[in-house]
Amino acid sequence: SRNLCVSHRALGGQKRALKLVAFALKVAEEDDDDEAKALAFIEIGACYAAVKNHAISAKNYLKALEIAEEFQNDTKWLTIAESACGPAGHQTFKTGEYLKALPLFERHVEIADKLGDPELKARAENKVSNSAYWITQRWGNRPNIEVTKSMRLSGITAVDGTTHIACRTK
Repeated sequence: SRNLCVSHRALGGQKRALKLVAFALKVAEEDDDDEAKALAFIEIGACYAAVKNHAISAKNYLKALEIAEEFQNDTKWLTIAESACGPAGHQTFKTGEYLKALPLFERHVEIADKLGDPELKARAENKVSNSAYWITQRWGNRPNIEVTKSMRLSGITAVDGTTHIACRTK
């Protein structure tokens, strides 16, 4: 029923998709199937993202990430974590919780690095940069310790359009 959920969601049938994935989650919980639970939470997150309910979407992506991170170094689980972490950060960002989104984007960079995918890592690093940019726009030129810490963790020294942020990290 998770696959049917994906189809209904793609066709715009969010209510039906949520019913199907709720059933898939129930079965996964009864079977104690962590992979199926994580994938169901990712689909629930995607359904809520499609209807612009970013807070509930983020919570479901975070549940999937929590499950996936129990199996940190397995490639299958890293792939599931990547599928949850990036969207969790994105949905958290869309709620306006920029400081909460930033560590999720940083975690996304770490996961991409473990997966050995340079393109994915570059996209994840871009999200860190974008998030840091929005945080500085919100607080202007005042130093923000979370941005500074994030930039140091990401090893960013200069990013087009955000050079003024990166300069604070030294």
